[in-house]
Amino acid sequence: MIAKPNMNKIMLQIAGLVNFCLKDAYTQEIAINKYSP
Repeated sequence: MIAKPNMNKIMLQIAGLVNFCLKDAYTQEIAINKYSP
């Protein structure tokens, strides 16, 4: 499969965004667990 450079850039941005969201959710989950009674 031949990918265009533009497509690769878009895929990287999406992957980065997903990674950021997952990391953020993970951090929030830790905070909730930490401060919940």
